[in-house]
Amino acid sequence: MSKIYCGKGKEITGKFGRFYKISICLDEIPEEHIFKAKNGKRYATLNMSEMKNQDDKGNTHTVVVDTWKPDESRSVKNAPENFVDDFPF
Repeated sequence: MSKIYCGKGKEITGKFGRFYKISICLDEIPEEHIFKAKNGKRYATLNMSEMKNQDDKGNTHTVVVDTWKPDESRSVKNAPENFVDDFPF
């Protein structure tokens, strides 16, 4: 799956130390990557990484949607009936 870019940002050093200021376009986050937590609030998992080169607006970081999903076929729920969980921990 290709990366879903949804924002950019830059590292800023100021009076109170170093921080990252990012802007995210919520319209770029597909609905299937937004989930509702037990508290009823909606979330999306995002990854921020440093860009190789700064862009023309001074952005040094990019933000992408985390599209990783667990492989359901490998879960314990789908284990064979004779599966024995004998891990020592």
